Amino acid sequence: MATFKDSTGRDWPVTINLGTLLACRSAGFDLPTKLGDLTKLADTLADPPEFLRLLVLLCDPAKATPPVPVEDFPHRLDGDAMHAAGIAVAEAAIDFFPSASRVEKEGMKGVMRKTRDASDEELTARLTSWKPALPSAGPSESTPAPSPSGS
Repeated sequence: MATFKDSTGRDWPVTINLGTLLACRSAGFDLPTKLGDLTKLADTLADPPEFLRLLVLLCDPAKATPPVPVEDFPHRLDGDAMHAAGIAVAEAAIDFFPSASRVEKEGMKGVMRKTRDASDEELTARLTSWKPALPSAGPSESTPAPSPSGS
């Protein structure tokens, strides 16, 4: 069974079966289409709000033991947890398919890892090149000094 750890160290099982497919469908999330098209699934994993929606449907934190309120679940998902959850979703998707089609889907896990790694590299590049404007300690040279009052 595919699992991932959240930022508190709790293990979350990720299972895709008929029950989770029906829950996804009821929530308006077309999981079967996303499972059949790696690009659509990768797009979902790269979109944090959409990915969170999928994780809530697959993990059902309110029914976990002990339960976690759905509104608290996102606060347990830092970057490492989201990365691990993406891998777990890919593994659960592979496990869902019948044995005969698993071989062709086995590449999905690698695609998901590459997509998440590319996102991590892009974010790292942006953060290292970011130069925030820091406030100066005193008035800047371009700011005129206040004029004396009463003149």
